[in-house]
Amino acid sequence: MSEKLIYFEGTYIDEEYPTKANPDVLAAGTIDGYPKDDRKRAQSVATIYLTKSGDFVYHWDIPEYAIDPYAQEALKEAEGELRNIWNSRNKIKSPAEQDLDLDIGWWETEYGEKQGWLECENGRTIEIVHESHDMPEGTDFWSVRLHCSEGEFEAGKYAGTIGVISTSICQTESDALEKARKLFQGDKENVTKKVKKTMKL
Repeated sequence: MSEKLIYFEGTYIDEEYPTKANPDVLAAGTIDGYPKDDRKRAQSVATIYLTKSGDFVYHWDIPEYAIDPYAQEALKEAEGELRNIWNSRNKIKSPAEQDLDLDIGWWETEYGEKQGWLECENGRTIEIVHESHDMPEGTDFWSVRLHCSEGEFEAGKYAGTIGVISTSICQTESDALEKARKLFQGDKENVTKKVKKTMKL
């Protein structure tokens, strides 16, 4: 009997599809399991296929791990990556991105974390960061910071927070995007109110 596997991860996403053998497959991902003894090799636990219609098909090389919660967690992560591929191929945005419908510039922090910047109409900026560097597994989160404009900073406003007006903590990227949308919409409404007030004068 093989040694029990205790750690699982999606190790490979294959986009070299469709093929003659699998004409209905758009992409695939593999889940590997690792034993406690890290000197021993990983084992292929499952393969997940993404079809052209957006469905998932699962093949378990070791069926006993189909109900393992840690293997299921790795599987969900692979599903997310494959879903992004399907959305990209079909030019479909996530619900939060559809609702946001804003031009976010995505980069990486010096630690390799996903980071987005959004410019507001009043000169302020919104920063979105996946806070994951040097954090224990499962404790990562998303931060959304509203930064003041250059004019506000030069006037001495928000100097005590180095230009940060507010910070919000979100558990998922979708929640972070929704928070950014609300911040952007709020600043946009403030700009509109100021314009209307100026016109009345």
